[in-house]
Amino acid sequence: MGIVTTSDQTKHIFVDYYAPTNLNTSIATGGNIPGNIVQVSVQNVSWRGSRRSAAPRRGQPYSDYTVVFSAYSSDILGGYPAGVNS
Repeated sequence: MGIVTTSDQTKHIFVDYYAPTNLNTSIATGGNIPGNIVQVSVQNVSWRGSRRSAAPRRGQPYSDYTVVFSAYSSDILGGYPAGVNS
């Protein structure tokens, strides 16, 4: 949809890993191992749009607006694929 572009990814797209015993502090390096929690987020993305005004003022039937949103998803990392180990 073009809301987040490749050039935006370093300031809007984040991947964090957490140990199941400490969900408050992300693991700085080496967190991509089975049993840990992975959280992928898209943060502080601005989207501009227009909508038809219910009561147009001075002949302006549309009004512009900006929405800023963030989305988060997390899951427990599964095991390594067959034939791969740590």
